[in-house]
Amino acid sequence: SNSNRALTAGGGTNAASRVDDITYFTCATQGSTGDFGDLINAVQQMAACCDGAANTDRACIAGGNYDGRRISYVTVSTTGNAQNFGNLTAPAGDVKNHASAADDTRGLFLGGLNSYYLSKLDNIDYITIATPGNASDFGDLDEITNQNTACSNKTRALNWCGLQGTSIGVKVDTIQYVTIQTLGNAIDFGDANNALGLGAACSNGVYGLMGGGAIGAGTTFTRINNIDYVIMDTTGNATDFGDLNNAVNSHTSAAGRAA
Repeated sequence: SNSNRALTAGGGTNAASRVDDITYFTCATQGSTGDFGDLINAVQQMAACCDGAANTDRACIAGGNYDGRRISYVTVSTTGNAQNFGNLTAPAGDVKNHASAADDTRGLFLGGLNSYYLSKLDNIDYITIATPGNASDFGDLDEITNQNTACSNKTRALNWCGLQGTSIGVKVDTIQYVTIQTLGNAIDFGDANNALGLGAACSNGVYGLMGGGAIGAGTTFTRINNIDYVIMDTTGNATDFGDLNNAVNSHTSAAGRAA
């Protein structure tokens, strides 16, 4: 989202039904999504971020199942197909189930799963959104996670929860943070109210919210409708915000002007 317009891109119900569609809606106006354009490939399980309407108004979409390490981009206020931006730092294979965040100039991609090495990643990659090119190393997560989610304001990015990197099927309640303009490893922020994966997070600059997701170990999981919140520029455990209308996981989120 550039706060005025929000985009959704790609997705699918399984590996055989991936789509390349990009759709959009205006945050302040209720209604169905409209057609924006197409991704370079049909892809799912990727991550995306935007530097906002006051800057290049560019959204960058990275990784995903069956699209390797590609980063592509679109201009949010102008409909059209995605163009190539560069690559993530992973040496080979798909990078998927990762998280993303951005401030006014820099985009981050955090954690995830590398299909070539069948390993979870502690990488944090960064790009300058206005300048197409390959991502660079930012630092490492404090706890390796995939199926994680993230949100950000103009100072910090928060990485929420996910599947633990050293144990199969174990979900964590960890919230980690980095200062976006300062390279370095993630630092512990606090804990979410549940250990989960496949939630969705967003921020209005003051509050960070994370809703939904799947709890439970391994393939035995339960979808939840909880919404947690934190104050972005402090540290501490999450507080209950309310509930989603439905218990969901593997969804996405964006923040924008309500009116």
